[in-house]
Amino acid sequence: MGHYFLSYARKDQVFSLRLADDLISSGVNLWVDQFSILPSQQWDRAVEAALMDCSGLILVMSPHSVKSDNVADEISVALDRGKRIIPIMIADCSIPLRLSRIQYIDARSDYGAALTAVLSHLQSRSGASDVLPPPKAPNVTALDPARRQAVQDELASLIGPIASVMVRRASENASTEAQLRQILGHAIQDIAIRTAFVAGHSASSEPGATLGVAQAHAGDLENLSRALLEHIGPIAEALVRRESRSASSYENLCHKLSDLIRDPKAKARFLGRALNSKV
Repeated sequence: MGHYFLSYARKDQVFSLRLADDLISSGVNLWVDQFSILPSQQWDRAVEAALMDCSGLILVMSPHSVKSDNVADEISVALDRGKRIIPIMIADCSIPLRLSRIQYIDARSDYGAALTAVLSHLQSRSGASDVLPPPKAPNVTALDPARRQAVQDELASLIGPIASVMVRRASENASTEAQLRQILGHAIQDIAIRTAFVAGHSASSEPGATLGVAQAHAGDLENLSRALLEHIGPIAEALVRRESRSASSYENLCHKLSDLIRDPKAKARFLGRALNSKV
């Protein structure tokens, strides 16, 4: 049985990688660029080969994907080769003309129902199943849990909360931290940052790295995380931990974190709260 190819726009990766993780966990043989392309492979050739060999294409449909040239090319290849296409609409958008006669799955309001519909659709085709037996639990025993969490925190500070999904999937193919970093590096677009992440040169990746502010009280870091949360979202905690390892003082840490906030008024508000809340 062949695999299914997940086609999506990079701006929709939070939804798309969540969907991919759930489908793979349910036994679907799914090809996803961020999970399936090995470090030694060329991206365009790997995508082309996966498209040619797939049983069908699962399309995440949104305003971003219908405007994406890469997604348009993937749809064209799939249609021209008679591949099965399963569109999943995640936001209101104009349906491409070539897909207008294909029934889509609506995921705009109920993700759980949409996931169930995809799995049911895969299982019902001509009585055949496109779903594999549930995969075995990932073999991550060779990876030290503390180091794996450190890599996840570091990646989260760079790409956001989707890092947890990516680390979980990448861990299935990595037996060492170096291999894990190599696989995850593809999610980082900036070349310099990617190179440093893969090499493990950032402060947060150094074993035993500690806060350079005379071991700041845990309550201080918790207060900073809460103060930063309202400005940059759920990656605040990971960023506080990362920046704390290279800060020379508590005040220096506050200013380093404030540089992550673009709005001058919000930045000043954060600094006032952070500097006045030290335990």
